[in-house]
Amino acid sequence: MDINDAVMNMPKGWVVQYNDGCMITEYDIDGKQRDWRTVPKQGIKSLSLKWYNKHWTVHGKSTYLQKKRGWITPMEGVDQEPNVQFRYIGYWDGADRVFYRVDEGTGQMQMEVETGASGSTV
Repeated sequence: MDINDAVMNMPKGWVVQYNDGCMITEYDIDGKQRDWRTVPKQGIKSLSLKWYNKHWTVHGKSTYLQKKRGWITPMEGVDQEPNVQFRYIGYWDGADRVFYRVDEGTGQMQMEVETGASGSTV
């Protein structure tokens, strides 16, 4: 993963690097979170997940994935950001989805494979 100001200033989140050297980070320069669905998927060279001083990178795949797992505690009249428990990056491997899961609280990484259409985790 190339290090630039956007990556250095973002404590955690995903980073997409394209074949032409351009990068897109999860958060824009104003700190607003980008919607993964709007990120161009063509020409991706690598997808990295940054968690403070650690990072994990997946490269050389044809289709990349990103997701989060967490919760929201509803409070009347209060807009809340979701509490993130796990951050994931990954890729499709045939019918399986391979994920690298990072625990938001500890920074520990674990690999998971969701097999086939059933979504069962190995």
